[in-house]
Amino acid sequence: MMAIRDSFENADMFMPQWGGMGDICGPLGWAPEVMCDMTESGNYTIIGISIRGALRGSLSPLILDLENLSALQLSSLYITKPGLLKTIKQLTQLNTLDITNVAVGFTTAELDLSGFTNLESLTLRNVLMTGPIAKLNLPSLPNLHFLDLGQNRLTGELPEGLSSIVQMDLSTNQLSGMLPTDLLSSPNVTSIMLYNNRLQGALPDVFSSATKLRTLELSLNKLVAPSLLLSQSRALSPTSI
Repeated sequence: MMAIRDSFENADMFMPQWGGMGDICGPLGWAPEVMCDMTESGNYTIIGISIRGALRGSLSPLILDLENLSALQLSSLYITKPGLLKTIKQLTQLNTLDITNVAVGFTTAELDLSGFTNLESLTLRNVLMTGPIAKLNLPSLPNLHFLDLGQNRLTGELPEGLSSIVQMDLSTNQLSGMLPTDLLSSPNVTSIMLYNNRLQGALPDVFSSATKLRTLELSLNKLVAPSLLLSQSRALSPTSI
């Protein structure tokens, strides 16, 4: 763990809790950036890591040695060394991946997510990601419930096969085409944020099936609302077309 910490140049300032600890999970070594669990044998194991703040450097590939790691959050880091994406692509056991405000810089073709079958929550927000959204292979993630890919430069049409999604935010991209009917009619979805894209066409009359949908934000597109959406009594807040 100290090697992971020391891969950032200014770790002493932003990760002081990690310093000088023999057992980062133990009673004397707990750090708020680390989530731990206890195995049946009574040993501690690291299951989650959150690294955030104005840290400079990159994520050490030694994180791959944490076999039980299931959650990783990286936020507002200054990446000054190569290799972050290569490391992330090998963490296929994760069920939560959150990278926010980190200038990774990659194309969707470089991040095929089809091997991340355990993912339940995926956030890649404002990470300089470009290219067709289809290249991410999102429909291959059967357990994905939360998806936030906002503030990137994703292109192309939204794929079908995202009916497991509960909350989605793909706002401020360059997505085009029609909206997939299976997403709009999903009985699971509660929030869809797709404002500030290039979507166009008429919205399908399928909202009656989306009984849990409470937030629908589609402004700054070229979409036409059906009469059903305009006349239904169930309130969507906010609803913008």
